[in-house]
Amino acid sequence: MRELVDITMEDVLDRVRLTILKQRGDELNVICPWCDSSIRVEGHLYINVIKNTFKCHKCGRQGNALQLYALLTEQDTKEAYKELVKEIASGSQRLHHIQYKLQGRETQPKYIAPPKTRDKVYREFLKLLQLNEEHKANLLRRGLSETAIKIKCYKSLSVEKERRLLICKILQQKGLSLEGIPGFFNHKTTGEWDFIPYRGYTIPVKNLNGQIVGLQVRMDEPCLSKYRWFSSSSSKDVGTPAEANLHVTGGYDGIVYVTEGALKADVAAYLSGKMFIGLPGVSSCHKQLIQTLQQLQPKLVILAFDMDYREKKEVAYNLEKIKNLLAENGFKFKQMEWDVQFKGIDDYLLHLTQQRSA
Repeated sequence: MRELVDITMEDVLDRVRLTILKQRGDELNVICPWCDSSIRVEGHLYINVIKNTFKCHKCGRQGNALQLYALLTEQDTKEAYKELVKEIASGSQRLHHIQYKLQGRETQPKYIAPPKTRDKVYREFLKLLQLNEEHKANLLRRGLSETAIKIKCYKSLSVEKERRLLICKILQQKGLSLEGIPGFFNHKTTGEWDFIPYRGYTIPVKNLNGQIVGLQVRMDEPCLSKYRWFSSSSSKDVGTPAEANLHVTGGYDGIVYVTEGALKADVAAYLSGKMFIGLPGVSSCHKQLIQTLQQLQPKLVILAFDMDYREKKEVAYNLEKIKNLLAENGFKFKQMEWDVQFKGIDDYLLHLTQQRSA
């Protein structure tokens, strides 16, 4: 029987590049690679080296040392564990990336292709992927029809390397550049283009013009964050980070519903026939939200956030921030509430739909 190797936070920090800003005893204050700006003087991510834990107080990502490594290297925990064990066993020379990042951290943002270019690439990319039965069943359980699932282009991302390389070649043969497209990266050794094979399915995120500006991924593995951006910023090769974008979906009738999550917005819009804006997180894209609403000029904005907001101080705090922003910009709004046994607006609307068809 193989002896299990304990993965410590030191093992992880010796192998990844994080911007460490402060150290207080055993705790490190770090710029969160998922939600913080690279020029912050204080980050939201806290790492405890002795307890081998991490937590971001903004985006909510948290876990142990192995889970941090898996998130940063965009692998599942099994693959991350194998990789770390192999490196530890080999006794390879390890660099002190904490000091390296403190002495000279990157401040130049990476090039991200404009919305029009991303839209073209992502649309052709999704045509070359399939949706597996497990993911399809998950979407059907949420209340979407098979037709809606096809129209929305949800696709499974876990693809073998040979097929991934072929897909990238096909995209290039169509005259599409993968430079600056989040999720795609170029292998330094071979020069071949590839994409990150997340274990989950894609959720196309569209702006008000209907352009696919990014892909969120509904992850299969529950120990990691449920939703992640299709990004290649942590790739060991040349990749592109994802931008956080809100998602606009559904038909417009002068009323706009605002909720958290692109998939939740898709399901709610499908079940209600209304327009929904899905924020990637209750604390993010507030400026985008106001800009989008200014373009739409709705008669009424209805906030439809999860019913457990009272139990979550940060959610309640950010909900108040959104209300203040709406008021400051002259938008009429109200907050929608429903039976607390149904957490999200999508759950509640599905319940109503099932009641009507019973």
